[in-house]
Amino acid sequence: MILGLSAIETMDSSGMQIVFDSFSAVREAGGELRVAGANLRVARLFRLTQIDTVVPFYPTVAAACQGFHLKASAPGQQS
Repeated sequence: MILGLSAIETMDSSGMQIVFDSFSAVREAGGELRVAGANLRVARLFRLTQIDTVVPFYPTVAAACQGFHLKASAPGQQS
């Protein structure tokens, strides 16, 4: 999953918590979440809190798509 933040001008701790919780839920389900397109202000918050060391950040959605592979669904699950 790629979370594009290019339209987000500012973010507070609640927004950062949602991103981190989403990252954790996707990883727990066997997937991968990448964050793309955060502006300097938003990216700075993730650096200050060191969330950027856990959640992968990319400058653009196109960059986040590189090397991203879909995993096959388990039998009985939708893909």
